[in-house]
Amino acid sequence: MVLRILLVLGLLVALTSPARAGLELGAGLGVNSCLPDEAANCERLWPNVDLSASLEYRWEQVGLGLDYDYGWLTPSGEGADQVRVSTMHLMPVLRVYRSLQGCAGWPEGAEAFAGVGFGWSEQRQVDVDSGDEISSFSTFIQGVKLSLGAVWPIGESGLAFSTRADLFVNTYGESCVGLSGARDCQEVDGTQDVAETVHGVAELRYRF
Repeated sequence: MVLRILLVLGLLVALTSPARAGLELGAGLGVNSCLPDEAANCERLWPNVDLSASLEYRWEQVGLGLDYDYGWLTPSGEGADQVRVSTMHLMPVLRVYRSLQGCAGWPEGAEAFAGVGFGWSEQRQVDVDSGDEISSFSTFIQGVKLSLGAVWPIGESGLAFSTRADLFVNTYGESCVGLSGARDCQEVDGTQDVAETVHGVAELRYRF
């Protein structure tokens, strides 16, 4: 509920901004890491690649976008080569930008931003040989994304480079375990039963 209120307030602020709006398209590559949360540990999950894409409508200090993130984690231990672990997130994100003008070391036009979003979140473990699902967790609207980063333009072409760190928290959802081809599913409190993930992403943006 709090996140919904924040998104609505941010949109209202953006709509009343006198600045010229613009549409930004982004694509990025980074690292996907597992972050333990109470009973859910990451002892056998090492980092792997993360891919991201975004479409954002940007005002002067506020942006409202749709972010897609897909990544993998590297299982370790006995039989690890037979398991594929992936994560996926699709959610609207509200970002607030602040100019870094005058800050030492930052190029002209650089901005810092903070973002928050909520939406679809999924983690899956799949048997590589058969393609059967070993276990999964998914939530339709209760996955949360917290984001911090910076962006700076590349010349006058409309291109910009961005780097950011994203924390994904699964607050509630459905956990499933594959049992001899069947699916045993139950609703769980994700903050205690599902590990969180952290993405470090480098991204290129283009403003139309």
